[in-house]
Order: sequence, then C-alpha cells, then structure tokens
Amino acid sequence: MWRIMKSNWSFMRILRLLVGIIALWQAILMKDYLLGAAGIMLMIMSVFNIGCCGAGGCSTNLPRSGPAGSQKEITYETVDAEK
Repeated sequence: MWRIMKSNWSFMRILRLLVGIIALWQAILMKDYLLGAAGIMLMIMSVFNIGCCGAGGCSTNLPRSGPAGSQKEITYETVDAEK
C-alpha cells in the first residue's frame, strides 16, 4: 500500500489532491458537509491512485482476431411501422 501511495504521481493525481484539499477547506469554512464529503473523496482517490472505475475498469476488451473468413454474415430485416 505504501508503494501505491508513493509512486506514479502524475499531473492529474496532484491536481485531484489539490482540488480535494481546496474543497475540504471551503467545506470547513462554509460548514458544508456535502462539499466536505466530495473533498475527502477526491483526496482519497488521489492518495490511493484509484478512479471512479476502479483498477483498469475503464478499459475495453479488444476483439479477438480469428482465422480469415471466420466472421459471420449479418442479415438485416426491415420493419415497417404502421401509422
């Protein structure tokens, strides 16, 4: 866990931490609990280097390439809407 907290500090991670600190500071000054929760969440996300999707949750699976000609032919059917 310490390795995650100490490594891979990018610009966006530092920006997220700064925005979280500013939001938490404003929440304390204004006594706004919702803004405080958002500030704490941003700070936790930056310190532990997690995002909304989790570890690798935003990636998409690449289609597997099979042998040539192995793709199925798609047939389309038209549907007429009656008015």
